[in-house]
Amino acid sequence: MGIFDTAESALGTVNSVLNFGSALGVQGNMGLNPHLFVTLQDKVSGTSVKARIISYSISNQAEWANKFEGTDGDSKVPILSAILQSGMYSDKLDVLEALNSKTLITKAQSIQVWSGLQPQNISMELEFRAFSDPVTEVEAPIQELLKMMSPVLKNTSLDMAMSTFEAVKGLLKNKGATAKQVHAATDGKLGETPSKIAVSLFGKRFSGATYRIESMEESVDEVRIDSSGNRIYQVVSLSLGSSEGITKSDVISPSGAGSIMSMF
Repeated sequence: MGIFDTAESALGTVNSVLNFGSALGVQGNMGLNPHLFVTLQDKVSGTSVKARIISYSISNQAEWANKFEGTDGDSKVPILSAILQSGMYSDKLDVLEALNSKTLITKAQSIQVWSGLQPQNISMELEFRAFSDPVTEVEAPIQELLKMMSPVLKNTSLDMAMSTFEAVKGLLKNKGATAKQVHAATDGKLGETPSKIAVSLFGKRFSGATYRIESMEESVDEVRIDSSGNRIYQVVSLSLGSSEGITKSDVISPSGAGSIMSMF
């Protein structure tokens, strides 16, 4: 039995991609606050991975731009403006001294307007530790994360790919075409992009957002393995990018006052 067979039997059936259900990795909460863990789920296969968060950072970046740049007087007559502002030739013409260090740029030219937003980025270090089963708790979840990150690429020629594309294009022109026909035309011929990932981070903060794994690094300070060569401890660093920028509707308002003591 291979590692993925073992992982599959350990995972069981996930009924819905919107329900994280059982997961590879951490089994239970080890007596810790349940919100100290993150769950990532492949939205196609439904497979979930759960790990304890060692550290994390969340980055949101909005794009602002000066749309009025270049509309000022200094930009329209740059040479003259430079002469006046720098005080050049003021020793030859007294009137130029009065305009030394002056500018035609106004406050209006500095107005920034919103022009878009970048995908949200989540970077985190995850801990996988084996308490009873190194395969289910460490090896299989790490392999599953790598599978989530990886595409499926077909070893086919460009001509075959183009002919498949033309066949699909012909089907799409036919308004009576069915999904079954499109699937039959592409089955086994086209690759698949990496999976979209649903993330449960502390069980709150963002809803509806899907992510992609952009980078994954396994760091080892000390090799810890069992007699079969399976790792019993591993730290994994992940960088996730959201499929779309985070909007107001994606941000979940906090609920309940809670207690600081409940954090520990």
